[in-house]
Amino acid sequence: MTAKARKPRQPKAEVETDNLSPRERVARTIAQDLPEDEAALLGVAAEAISAFNAAVLASDDAAAEAAECRYDAVVWKLNGGTFFGCMADDDSAGSRVMAHCAAEPGAEPMWHQAGDFVIDVDGMRARVRVKPFANSYALEFNAVDVDKPFMSDTGYLSTFTDPKGGLTVRDVAERTARGEVKTRKARLIQVSSRASLREDLASSWVAGLIETGPSAPPPVFVEQGGQLAFAF
Repeated sequence: MTAKARKPRQPKAEVETDNLSPRERVARTIAQDLPEDEAALLGVAAEAISAFNAAVLASDDAAAEAAECRYDAVVWKLNGGTFFGCMADDDSAGSRVMAHCAAEPGAEPMWHQAGDFVIDVDGMRARVRVKPFANSYALEFNAVDVDKPFMSDTGYLSTFTDPKGGLTVRDVAERTARGEVKTRKARLIQVSSRASLREDLASSWVAGLIETGPSAPPPVFVEQGGQLAFAF
């Protein structure tokens, strides 16, 4: 009786290679020349962010892609040769790299850097929290002066953006805020939202800005009948 022919097994390394995505293939190639030590890898990631930011400001797409791939390779290597689960929690490789490279609170972040800073758009102050997310950036706006008009009546607004050649993160945040005000119209924040907003601000680095800033007069608006009214 003739034995049934079997296909030879592929070596494990070849199978894994066949299953790699283009992004993983690039990361694996770059990672071969990266250091093994985590501290050194974090340094490479920080350098990649600086290079990426410079490339965006120079509108150099090729240089931006190269820097982004180098950052990705650091995450890939720290995560054991995969992107799977790299942002699962605060202790995951991607989260550790992002936290290490984040801008200091109050400082404007570079592109590809997490940050938390304040913008002032025509007298409307907003705390902006930026977080790289996949191929875009999450922007969260919180009102700083909760008794003054804001771009939303909850004092909070979240949106996404991507790098704009020649523009800084602050430029894009301010442009986004102006666009939202134009579209939504500035309105007073709901009274029910103000207490929680104040509490959040008081427990953050932004509290210092509120304490040292000039006190704002009560907001004034005009009712339909033309009578002035104060909002409290």
